[in-house]
Amino acid sequence: MKKLILVALLLTGCAKVKDPRTIHGIAPEIQPYVDLYLQAKCMYTHNCFMYYDIPIQFADFSNKSDIGICTWWSSGYRQITIDRVYWDNPYVTEDLKISLIFHELGHCDLNRQHNSALRSNGQPISFMYPYNVGYLLQDETYYFNELFNYN
Repeated sequence: MKKLILVALLLTGCAKVKDPRTIHGIAPEIQPYVDLYLQAKCMYTHNCFMYYDIPIQFADFSNKSDIGICTWWSSGYRQITIDRVYWDNPYVTEDLKISLIFHELGHCDLNRQHNSALRSNGQPISFMYPYNVGYLLQDETYYFNELFNYN
């Protein structure tokens, strides 16, 4: 009987979870922003890698109000999709793109939730503010430190 239980435990421990992600890899246009994220993470935490394998690709969000989505599965798999129309809009500046990628990686890599609090100057307290306002260039050091060294 003990051998049967041991065999059952060994068999259940070897099961592989199917990867539910619908995308793979990082879009070449997004890669420089991921590199910037990793450089900042390395500088502020001395950890130069993402905690998870996170593919990031463009998608059509025409029926949604979102511009980026981090999807998590209970199996631990994660992926990020970015709205292509938003990204290609000529009014979307570099700081808006940086803020968007850092925000979504904040969800998927750092397990951060939204934070809608404001600082005394009226600016969002965090990259994790629910709306992309492109505040990065105003106080880069503050926002990088807050994102990576959040309690």
